[in-house]
Amino acid sequence: MASKRIEFVDVAKGIATILVIIGHLSYTPAMIKIWLYTFHIPLFFFLSGFVLNTHKYQNVKEFTLDKLKKSILPYIYLSMITWIFVECINQPITQIGIDSVKKFLGIFICAKGTSYYLTLWFIISLFFAQIIVYLLSRLNSDKKMLGGLTLLFIVGVGISQIYQPGWIFVSDTVPMASVFVGMGYLVRKHFSVFKKLFKIQYMIIFFVLNFVFGFLNLNGIDRVDLYYQNLGNPILYLLSAICGIYMISIFSQYIRNVRLLQYIGMNSLIFYAFHRPIFIPIADRLVDMLVDFQFPYISHGSIKMTIALIFICMGLCILTEIVNRYFPFILGKKKICL
Repeated sequence: MASKRIEFVDVAKGIATILVIIGHLSYTPAMIKIWLYTFHIPLFFFLSGFVLNTHKYQNVKEFTLDKLKKSILPYIYLSMITWIFVECINQPITQIGIDSVKKFLGIFICAKGTSYYLTLWFIISLFFAQIIVYLLSRLNSDKKMLGGLTLLFIVGVGISQIYQPGWIFVSDTVPMASVFVGMGYLVRKHFSVFKKLFKIQYMIIFFVLNFVFGFLNLNGIDRVDLYYQNLGNPILYLLSAICGIYMISIFSQYIRNVRLLQYIGMNSLIFYAFHRPIFIPIADRLVDMLVDFQFPYISHGSIKMTIALIFICMGLCILTEIVNRYFPFILGKKKICL
């Protein structure tokens, strides 16, 4: 029997997906980018932990094999499609050289910050983080699990202090990712307690706290970003992320019936995989054309961002329907007979 989806989680994933796209657009105002980077990637990890069901697996081998099928196989398929588009279609095939080969190998090495990286670091990091949280859950003690997450946080902070590009399998991000996945798992386990905070007044409080903690954490860095191990003050990073996570979770609870956000959240993997290498370059050309036609107010960054976002989401929705209907194996799904 298929597990029942949690509407507000799908909506929250949809919001997080849109925020990732906004964060990657070149015309997004700097202040918006600074703000959303305080929480949008931790939010993804948290939500993945919230829906993590460890009880249906007998052992870590069974759990790992299931995640290989549902996460790593889609990662490989999506990465290969991206590589083909970027390296073989988007440029003359005669220009395929050693750099293209390195990017192809990067699918399997995933060493971000080097030539041996292509895309989708988040999926690899989440895969290992889920295994760690599964192992911690087998301790059958919330105190021990919290102790393990605290240790992982310390390790993650230590890595951020010595980080250099080139950690294979994005292993530098795994400890901190495990912290947020573990938080999501524990909040779901004790949701009857945490749900008491799901009120509109608390959303406003968490927004203010996220804003304050986030901008206090900009001392000496442009913005926080787990990808680059730019955490700033680790405590402020954690606090701003937690407040942002709660802010979006509460907001999602109030708009949980918005079908478009549910749809994007349920298909976030396709949106996450293809928005940057395929649709953002196309959207950039579209916006440039509109600017050349001298439409009023089109030169403003926020207007450009909105137009590009609408176009990208429309294109990705169409692509999602094609993948789900004709190529569901890419996402580890079975084809639905119509």
